[in-house]
Amino acid sequence: MAHIKLANGQEVKELRVWNGLQWEPKTGRVHNGTRWVDFIRPGLSFKDDMAIQTGMSRFGAETTLNSAITAGRVTLSVLNGTGFFVGQEVTLVDGLNNENVTITNVSGNSIAVTPTKFPYKKNAVIARTTSKKTAGKIGFIDVPRMTVYEGRNLLPNSAMDSLTGWVSNGTSNITMQDGYIKNTFTETKSTPGIRTLDRVSLKKGIYTLSVNMNADNLSRVLTMYLIGGDKPQFATPIPKLTGMAVASVTFEILEDRLNDYIYILTNGAPVNEFVLYDWMKLELGTVATPWTPAPEDSI
Repeated sequence: MAHIKLANGQEVKELRVWNGLQWEPKTGRVHNGTRWVDFIRPGLSFKDDMAIQTGMSRFGAETTLNSAITAGRVTLSVLNGTGFFVGQEVTLVDGLNNENVTITNVSGNSIAVTPTKFPYKKNAVIARTTSKKTAGKIGFIDVPRMTVYEGRNLLPNSAMDSLTGWVSNGTSNITMQDGYIKNTFTETKSTPGIRTLDRVSLKKGIYTLSVNMNADNLSRVLTMYLIGGDKPQFATPIPKLTGMAVASVTFEILEDRLNDYIYILTNGAPVNEFVLYDWMKLELGTVATPWTPAPEDSI
């Protein structure tokens, strides 16, 4: 059996994929130029420093648009369609807009995709997701863990089915109610809310935070903060929906951040207003994917 090695020589013994119920080992087969061999399959995403010892190279197809396109476009004329396949998710970026779309057909240098949300300039870059624009190039986002999965949850204790991993902030408290974490505001001042007990470190890149919550009993807006690490605080508002619903926000980290707490806060909410939290997910990229636990939660 062929194996995956890191650039430092360490060998990966096993990689696992979440099947909806549990993490399970995955294996597969690749052609090394001479014959089909077994390999350990790490989902669809690879770090830049991986070396595949079977002769399989890291998948990182990249091309550019031949001409500008408008929003809603479903056919892309590209410089080179080699390396792109039906079902793949790719990133479009031109320095102004960026989004992920799914390939529905490939014919030579014409790639059909799900409708684009934004217009793009000629020579906009199209590359295998997850990707980012840096100094005129697109490359895989580097993350400090070996276990890299598309849709990987970066937050431990994110199920929020107990108080483990969570604490209240400011003039508020947290309790359990019907399987949800209930964050109740006890005084009309300060910035009450909830925060993670564990710190997170995030590499420069684009992230999406999803929160399944019910904020019907809150009259103020909610904001996500990164606070307490080696950089100034970062904040972005979270959409307020009706009923128990998944609110998501996409944001960009412009430089690496170490040891932040993640806060969900409001400002001066009236006494006894509250929010119910079901789960939370932080992941790389611009698309909110269904909740899964962080891999370390399954150990």
